[in-house]
Amino acid sequence: MKELVILLAIVMSITANNCYAAAGCVGRFVNPITDVCWKCLFPITIAGFKVVSSSVPDTNASGRLICLCPKPGIPVPIPGIPVGFWEPVRLVDVTKSPMCMVSLGVCHLEALLKKA
Repeated sequence: MKELVILLAIVMSITANNCYAAAGCVGRFVNPITDVCWKCLFPITIAGFKVVSSSVPDTNASGRLICLCPKPGIPVPIPGIPVGFWEPVRLVDVTKSPMCMVSLGVCHLEALLKKA
């Protein structure tokens, strides 16, 4: 067991790399007109009919005219019209600096927390 720990320490010291973090919080506010892939919303299907077509694969929306959706707490399914499209719902904010929100511009959360 002791030899394994020594071997592991030697391997980790040989393969260790230096990590460099950014000096400050640098970023810009997200522009919803230019920074969102609006053509990625398509194709759009309503009640199984393609309203707007695209070369991007379609969602797995139902091809029926009317669907019955179960709802918790209600014993009878709710009727509805199936709609399929790709919706941009998430934004990934990647940074090397802790408490730095790149997509909000130069917004450092640590400074905001100190004010509160």
